[in-house]
Amino acid sequence: MLLRPLSVTAVGELAAGTGWRAASLHDLTAGNPFFVTEALAVAPGQVPATVAEAVLARVRRLDPACQAALAQLAVVPGWVDFALLEQLLDGDHLDVLVAAEEQGMLRVRADGVGFRHELARQAIEASLPALRRRMLHRAVIAALRRQDRPDPTRLVHHAARGGDAGTVLEYAPGAGREAAAAGSHRQALAHFEAAAAHADRLPPEQSAAVLDGYAWELHNAHRFGAAVAVGERAVAGYAGLGDAVAHGQALVRLSRLYYLVGHTGQAERTARASVDTLEQAGSAAATAFAVTNHGAILALVGDPGADRTLSRASELAERAGRVDLVELCLNYQSLAGPGLDPDGRIGLLRRSLDLALAHGHYEHAARGYTNLGELLYRYGRLEELERCLADGLAFTRDRGFWSHSYNLEVHACLLRMRRGDWAGAEAGLAALIERDEDPGMLRLYAEPQYARLLARRGAPEAGPLLEAAWRHALAQRSLIGLAYAGTGLMEWAWLCGRTDVAAAVLDGWRPHSDRPGAEPVDAELRRYARRAGLLAPGEPDISNVDDGPYERALTLADSGALQAAVEAVRMLDELGAIAAARLVRRGLRRRGVRTVPRGPLAATRAHPAGLTRRQAGVLSLLAEGLTNAEIATKLVLSVRTVDRHVASILDKLGVSSRREAAAMARSPANAAAW
Repeated sequence: MLLRPLSVTAVGELAAGTGWRAASLHDLTAGNPFFVTEALAVAPGQVPATVAEAVLARVRRLDPACQAALAQLAVVPGWVDFALLEQLLDGDHLDVLVAAEEQGMLRVRADGVGFRHELARQAIEASLPALRRRMLHRAVIAALRRQDRPDPTRLVHHAARGGDAGTVLEYAPGAGREAAAAGSHRQALAHFEAAAAHADRLPPEQSAAVLDGYAWELHNAHRFGAAVAVGERAVAGYAGLGDAVAHGQALVRLSRLYYLVGHTGQAERTARASVDTLEQAGSAAATAFAVTNHGAILALVGDPGADRTLSRASELAERAGRVDLVELCLNYQSLAGPGLDPDGRIGLLRRSLDLALAHGHYEHAARGYTNLGELLYRYGRLEELERCLADGLAFTRDRGFWSHSYNLEVHACLLRMRRGDWAGAEAGLAALIERDEDPGMLRLYAEPQYARLLARRGAPEAGPLLEAAWRHALAQRSLIGLAYAGTGLMEWAWLCGRTDVAAAVLDGWRPHSDRPGAEPVDAELRRYARRAGLLAPGEPDISNVDDGPYERALTLADSGALQAAVEAVRMLDELGAIAAARLVRRGLRRRGVRTVPRGPLAATRAHPAGLTRRQAGVLSLLAEGLTNAEIATKLVLSVRTVDRHVASILDKLGVSSRREAAAMARSPANAAAW
């Protein structure tokens, strides 16, 4: 049977819930069904042993000259133009590759030759002995250097792998700066990483510049701990040169790195030191840079002087012609400006984002997307949030801004959570927490929200997780951290009857309750404090929840009407909100209601894999071979909802592909038990 290549859509269908991006997997495999299914069976970035064996078996059938030529070609990613290929193969000896083309391993275009499947190239390259790979890379370097205008990116790639430090240092720093300016931060990181490995061979000022650039790209890649260590080396290098402007600007960047790694006090001190250094140096543009960053740090930690500092920074930036700094001032004024309504705050952020996109300031645009997403979520503007997340994730992923995409991915999970898809939210948050061992201060985005879901399900580990998050949030002082950890711990305290914990959260929150933009957080905390019996009943708070099913159910339970409370129990059972449903049932029994609904949760608890009734239904249709779109039609659901159910099913079954899940469901033992 001849299997035609799969489309990107088909690859995405197979890859749902596996951690693979459909476009990346399709690029790697060219849609080859065998390669796709085998790649899904291993972690992203690995070459499946089955694929390697199949590829190498075909290679061994070729004559030695063709095998040698394929090996040389395999160390060059992407397409190889004919001029370079002829140099690598000693002139007009391209005929040695004819057999590989006939076997379908290579493709020939007008502009050159390349492997039909990137995964096959990687399999051949990985099979080569290390010393031979090194020599093959050096052959590519020699061929590239004979060209009139060699590609710096290719030269750095091969020089790093061929151990050619001289070529790395000649080309990598400049290539890294060009890639960063063009918004290609994956490439910029690779260049700076290659150069930093040999930075001790550079003159001191060049070494410090390489380390400074490397630290910033590590920050973009969400490697905050490494970024701080390298940034400190850069600052120390500049300090010994007597260049106050370069030293001060490195301090600016280091202060942001300290904040992101969670060292708030050190971030404030370093930001202040950068302002002092650059004011004394007398550079207007550099001083504007330092004051803008100082204002941003003050805004993030809730310092009352933030708005005044940012106003001064904006004036300095305007005078210096630094539109990039004007963008940042608008961004952080949206957080620090007193007396602004939600439209005013969101409007400032949109202006910041539009300016950054218009001027090609990519990292500032990424910050704009993340801070806008946070505000839209806080104010319950879920439709706008959904659009922001779609645009922001595409933007940050395409450009390698992994710390910003982490933030947006968390909020994508929170959107699911708000709308009642707890299984999808829990699976997504768990995957983020597992993926990033040291997310820095961003741990206060994912971890408390994950623990909050556990609390709603009655999991005993939720309390310690939330208490630890609250301690970190009090030390960090970011409004988002305080909001997510504080509301989560307050809800847990109410669910568990721990008024002492609820009172402590309320006390810890009070110094922050009047911070700009804190109104929705304060409303939510007070609502749970009332439920916990700490505040007297009063007028309903302005909710930051956009009619989510959980809050609607709790509002019904709070109403005092018996029938509303019975309906609340049904809604909470449907969500899997075990802890809250237990409290509402208890209240109904105290009021003498004899026909309290027992709830549908027994079926979920009884399922050996812990699937809900809906998930079990989706799995049975998946086992029949239906696509997500067909399942959605059959169950009258949206395709997106089915996608989330499939992701949760894969997570609960501990498998990486829908094929494995279907096989488990069809096995005789499971079919009988499930």
